[in-house]
Amino acid sequence: MIYFSDYEKDIHRVEIFNLFGQRISVVRSANTLDLQAFVSGFYLLKIHTSEGIVTKKIIKQ
Repeated sequence: MIYFSDYEKDIHRVEIFNLFGQRISVVRSANTLDLQAFVSGFYLLKIHTSEGIVTKKIIKQ
């Protein structure tokens, strides 16, 4: 589970990509993100906020 409580900006949506660049999920207006259904590996999160876009790399074990 990923919590976005550290962000002071409004989150409009979060896109989840695998390392091949394929978008595998989109979550709208979320403060948390449940990765339980995803297989282990590397993922990129593209976080769309009211102030712009932030990209983060995460590892799911």
